[in-house]
Amino acid sequence: MQADLTEQSYCEIIATEKNIITLPFYYKVGADMLKVYYNGQLLTKASDLTGEDGHYVEVGQADSWSNQIQCNNGWTWLVGTICKVYGKGVVENDPSNANSGNDTNNEGAE
Repeated sequence: MQADLTEQSYCEIIATEKNIITLPFYYKVGADMLKVYYNGQLLTKASDLTGEDGHYVEVGQADSWSNQIQCNNGWTWLVGTICKVYGKGVVENDPSNANSGNDTNNEGAE
């Protein structure tokens, strides 16, 4: 069963300096599903971690599903900065999971 594609947004005020942001949704790597902002400034996706042509990379192999983005080499998400990520055509649960497309909620299950 195909996963339900949605539009999602995520905002994080960075509490600990880091290079990787983990999103609460999944996107397809290389499909241009994300818009990433750093303190309100739109960032450019880089082709690799050298960052010569952008600010961040999508973590994972092309056409795979991921929920992480990474700053290019020499750059980090600094404490107190605001990271906003908008995703279009994303999914809430990992589609590579065997239960993909199954919208059951197991909260409270024993």
